[in-house]
Amino acid sequence: MAPIAFGGIISGVDTTSLVDQIIAAQARPILRLESRIDVQEDRKEALGDLRGRLANLLTRALASVSGLSARTAIAGKTATGDKSVISVAVDSTTAVGSFQVSVEQLATTTRVEAATPMGQAVTQNVALDSAGFSATITTGTFTINGTQISIDSSTVLSDGVDDGTSNSILGKINNAGISVTASVVNDPFSNPNLLQLSSASAITLGAGGDTSNFLEAAHLLASVAGSTRTSTQGLGQTQPSVNLDSARLVTALVPTTGSFTINGLTITYDAANESLNDILSKINTAGAGVTASYDANADAVVLTAEQTGSITIGLQDVSGNFLQATGLLGATQTLGQNAAYKIDSGPTQYSTSNTIANAVPGATVTLLAAAPGDNATVTVEANDEAIINAVKAFVQQYNSTLTLVTDLTAANPEGVSGDLAGDSSIRLLAQTLRSLVVGLGDNLTTQYTSLSDLGVTFGAVGAELGATDILQLDEAPLRDAMKEDRNAVIQLLAALSVTATFQSGTGSLASTAGVPDKTQAGTYTITDDGSGNLTVQFDPTDGSTSIVSTGTIIAGGTNKTIIPGMTLTAKGTLQAGADTILVTRDKAGVAVKLENALDAQLRTDGTLDTKTEVIDKLIADMNDRIARLEQRLVSEQVRLERQFARMEQAFARFETQRNLLSGLTSTLNSISSAR
Repeated sequence: MAPIAFGGIISGVDTTSLVDQIIAAQARPILRLESRIDVQEDRKEALGDLRGRLANLLTRALASVSGLSARTAIAGKTATGDKSVISVAVDSTTAVGSFQVSVEQLATTTRVEAATPMGQAVTQNVALDSAGFSATITTGTFTINGTQISIDSSTVLSDGVDDGTSNSILGKINNAGISVTASVVNDPFSNPNLLQLSSASAITLGAGGDTSNFLEAAHLLASVAGSTRTSTQGLGQTQPSVNLDSARLVTALVPTTGSFTINGLTITYDAANESLNDILSKINTAGAGVTASYDANADAVVLTAEQTGSITIGLQDVSGNFLQATGLLGATQTLGQNAAYKIDSGPTQYSTSNTIANAVPGATVTLLAAAPGDNATVTVEANDEAIINAVKAFVQQYNSTLTLVTDLTAANPEGVSGDLAGDSSIRLLAQTLRSLVVGLGDNLTTQYTSLSDLGVTFGAVGAELGATDILQLDEAPLRDAMKEDRNAVIQLLAALSVTATFQSGTGSLASTAGVPDKTQAGTYTITDDGSGNLTVQFDPTDGSTSIVSTGTIIAGGTNKTIIPGMTLTAKGTLQAGADTILVTRDKAGVAVKLENALDAQLRTDGTLDTKTEVIDKLIADMNDRIARLEQRLVSEQVRLERQFARMEQAFARFETQRNLLSGLTSTLNSISSAR
């Protein structure tokens, strides 16, 4: 506990003020640190402003120029047609004019569904919560024709007698005096699995005060109104969320563990530890080319092919009887059909997909609805304003961004400097963007190779000082270029050709398909731990920050997400090791190159993220130092106050002794005078 200071009552020294002055002097390093934190906070805020400006340049301006997110927009052509029947996307090669599409039939998918329910019918003479209802039944009351009927935990569906003394659903309803007869009737598969209510007049079900969900669990509430109300689906059925060995399947799984294949891909199961929902999830994530679902109305598993067209789904029980128990094995497959269409009243053409590339050169037609005999007219028009507006937006946002960079990096020894003054990497960013704007596209073979060919420049040589720092657009050369060779204009802005070469190594990959969405050149290294756990590292050729992602793959399966735009296919046996994909960029327009430069700044772990992390660490370190200094100051203040308190105590003792001596001297003097 700090001593109580009395401010120099004895010594006459204002010790409190003196301590405050000493502590204030020793606190100067804290003030300097707080000032440095303010500077770093300003730098962090400046980086945030710069990030926002660069993001706008990337998403609002460059996206429309490069066409990477909307390639039809930069094509400068639009296609219009009957959107209820077809949708059309065109590129720069599509001829201006019109064509007609007649959709005779749509492509559909193959479907497999068991012909009979796979779950057991409801058990009538056991308590409702054990009878196999598809939903757990709550006790309480439900209402029929305005009369409440009560059920408890021992109520059954039917006890075989169902008289006025029965604690059964049938007994309670039939003896409630409401002129309604309840009975269990067969479903379409001859199973006693539906509850039917009959009366001479219309039956009303439910009331706001009901506390039991029986009418809903019995699928009566949604039944057709009238004098007869029948369950809309089976009372008892498969329990999809419990382990398979307790799911009330008609055909038990023997043995409880096993495997089956769908389109050659193996799926394993463990009935004691996995539910039907678990197995459906396995199928849906295995890359088997099907979607699996549970149809509660039919109490059946449904497999739907992901690919349209007349293609069968391959099914086989390898060990165990899962497919046989669920009724899928041997079930009649409803084969999908191919799309049928005509272009300009020509011969009927067929496609396994409803999306047809190059139905007309440069046009992708998606069939939406069949309209046999009707022609949907597609009109393709040039839209030069789309390109002009995109270039305008880019020029405006570029100038806004570079003005901010100039302000933030301004160094003024005699005045206020920018918050990022002295940051050479930010100045280098401005130089990089400028060099890309005035530079050439990569490997372009068209007559336009730089933005200056389109009237985008930093002003004429010899212009007024400062004018050459502002990007300008002269629309006349741009419009002339589009009239002369609009495809060359588009190539200069948005050309992109990427090649991905798979190089098999010691890992699990058998092959790859497609090209990555990322437009940078570089190398993907795909490492497998031997159990299908993949780690992908992309190392850009330009030396910018590597990017790491993770995912999984199964033997013989595919992964379509770990490298967006590419499909990775695994070997039949997984093995620990690594494979590589070499990405080369054959062509790149100016906007594509600019986009890559901005992506390196803005992406996670990019330049701006790294700078911000460094600032956060600096601020955290300085705050830690301030905390330590403040703790030391508290200790120092306590020490000084104790020292001054001891000084006051010493002065007090001295004063006491002085008074004693003074008194003694007076006494002695008095004695001496008396003699």
